[in-house]
Formats: sequence, structure tokens, C-alpha cells
Amino acid sequence: MRYFRLVIGALVLVGALYLITAEQMAGASSDAVINAPVIALRSPVAGTVDLEPLALGAVVRRGQTVATVDDPQADRVRMNDLLLERDLALAEVNRLTALRDGMEVRQQALAEQTERYHVFRRRELGVAPAASGSGAAGLFDPRKLEDDTAGSAAETVSDEAAEAPAEDAPLEAGASARDIRQVAAGEDVFLDGSASPVWNHDLRLFDAEFRLTELSADLKAASARLSAYTNRLERERLRVNALSGASLVAPFDGIVWERMAADGVTVQRGDPVIRLANCDDVIVTLSVTEQVYNTLETGDPATFRISGTDEVMRAQIARLAGAGAATVYRELAVAPSERHLERYDVSLIVPELASGGAHGCQIGRTGRAFFDDRPLDFLRGLWD
Repeated sequence: MRYFRLVIGALVLVGALYLITAEQMAGASSDAVINAPVIALRSPVAGTVDLEPLALGAVVRRGQTVATVDDPQADRVRMNDLLLERDLALAEVNRLTALRDGMEVRQQALAEQTERYHVFRRRELGVAPAASGSGAAGLFDPRKLEDDTAGSAAETVSDEAAEAPAEDAPLEAGASARDIRQVAAGEDVFLDGSASPVWNHDLRLFDAEFRLTELSADLKAASARLSAYTNRLERERLRVNALSGASLVAPFDGIVWERMAADGVTVQRGDPVIRLANCDDVIVTLSVTEQVYNTLETGDPATFRISGTDEVMRAQIARLAGAGAATVYRELAVAPSERHLERYDVSLIVPELASGGAHGCQIGRTGRAFFDDRPLDFLRGLWD
């Protein structure tokens, strides 16, 4: 019985030593820090800075304005010139529009007047044969029409005159050419026994139509110039607005890490104004010994635990920077310590930290990372 107790005690002692040794020899980091890239927002224009009232460490959301830059001395000479040219082009369009509208009214009136001349001239020609037998002068003589074609034309004219609406110029049967002229004069149609008045009105109507076509073409050209000036003015206005002021907007969810300019300070184009830590791209930076480092590869799984908590989060190796990796921290929020640089640098991606959630943007929190399975992992799983 005594030997059995010795064997059991020896086994317990060996097991405890194994657990302690295995736990301590498992691949782990000496230190691990939650880190994030820091982006400097630079002024796109020269001007005076006006920062939003945000304290250091304040949370900002994507699309939130963090500062504005105003330049009251932006060059607006070209925009003023374009405004003048646009106004002159608009005045020309208005002038041509008024002329075209007036010419349309004139052309319509001439068309109606010319049509009345045509109607009364056809009626005058329709009674011309009867009037010529009584010695009327100035009208055509049908006896001079020797061919059948001319005779047919005279009959056609007489038919058209007979078919003319009675309300245009009501005449009694057997009315003479003088009677037709008197009725026509009452409607401002003045005949002289020849086709000259009709030809004159036809020519005036043709000139009005040609002038209307010309004005329409000029109006289209003026409208095109106005459109071109308007487009150039819009582009110039955008350029002036971009130079006269700009808003600096957070491109991601993050926190205010550093203010690099104060309110009322004049900055030049490209000068940094404020730095924001990107909480959408949180990583964990750590260092390990050379022995552990040489067993790691990019993409290997790992675990991470924040100090002071029992929660273990799954992670993945994102970068192996090696010894003396000071340059990779130039754009990160937390710089490495001297002890860190003496070891071998490793970066982890922890999805639970990158997604925010209950952990939020805990930049600067420390913890430990593990790369190998440990003997007590099954107990940790049961505890979780």
C-alpha cells in the first residue's frame, strides 16, 4: 500500500510538472497590443482651419465632418467673366426669340391676307369674260386663248370662283368686276384688274417665311452658345467652390488621435489637419522569440486574450515582420517599445476586434497571443 501511494504521488507530480512545462513552453507572445492604422486628413485647399469641437479620443463616424477650411480670397475673375458672357448670350437669345415670335405673327397675317387676294383675284377672273364683251378694259380677253389648254384653265378658274365660300364676299348673280373690287376693298383687298397685287403679296409672304427660317436658325445657334457658356460656368463654379473652401470628412469609423492644426490657423494645400485612428481596421501587434517566430507562417491560426478578461478570441497571422521592424509602425497608432524591437514582430487579425461589437475600438489594450494548443485548452473550452 505504501508503494502504491508513492507511485500515485509520483504520477501526480509528473503530470503537474508536464502541465506546467507544456503550458509555459507553448508558443506564446510576451506582449500583444491592440493597434490600428492612423490616417492624416490633409487640407485640399489653402485657407483658415475651423475644427469641430471634438476632444482627443472622441469617436467619429464615417461621413462625419471633423474640420473645414475656408479661403475668402479664392480667384473668381474667370467666373465673373463667364457670368458676363452667359448674360450677354441670354440677352441675345431673348432678342431673337422676340423677333421670331413677331415674325411668326407677321407671317401668319400675310398668309391670310395673301389667301384673300387669291380668292378675290379668282373671282375677278371668273367674271372677266362677261365684262370684256361690254368693253371693260384691263381684263384678259378669252378670244385670245387659241388652244384648248388655255380654255380649260379659264374654265377651271371659273369653277374655283364659283366654289368660293359665299360668306367671303357675297355677290349677286351677274355681278361685274367692279362689284367684286368694291366687295374686296371692304376686306382690305385692293384689286387693279391685274395679278400684280397677288404677286406682291406672294413675294412678301415668301420673304417673311425666309426671314422666319433665318431667325429660327440664329436662335438655335444663340441657344447653343448659351448652353456652352452655362456648362463652362458650372464647371468654373465647381472649381471656385473647391478652392474657396472644403470640408474634411471622416472616411471611416474611428477616433480622433491627434490634432495637427488649431482653429484659425492658415494652412496650405496638402498640410495635415487632423489624424484619425481607423477602428474599422484594428489589428494586434506583438513580439515573440526567435524559436517561436521560426515556427510561424502567414495565415496560421492563433488565439488572443485581452489582459484582465477570460474571453479567448480566434485570430490569424497577417504579417511576419521579423526583428527590428520599426518602419512598419510609422502609420500605426501604438509604437513598439525597445524590448519589442529586440524580438520578432508578428501581426494578427482578430475578426471580433475588427467588427467592433462589445469590444469597440480598444486601441492600446494589451493581452497575450498563443499559437500552439495547450494541455488545458479543453478545460478552458468547458469553462467558456
